[in-house]
Amino acid sequence: MARYLLRNGSLISIEVEPGLLDVLIYRDFSGEFVYATLSEQAEFVLLKSWQVS
Repeated sequence: MARYLLRNGSLISIEVEPGLLDVLIYRDFSGEFVYATLSEQAEFVLLKSWQVS
């Protein structure tokens, strides 16, 4: 499960392949990967997938 940081500062965890989205990848202080969305289209895909799950 991947953790995504939305542009409004919210974090969501869902099973969506980050390589298919416009994201910036970084590691948080605990060493986990976080994928920060860079576009409205990336957030739309994530939120649409999140609502389905």
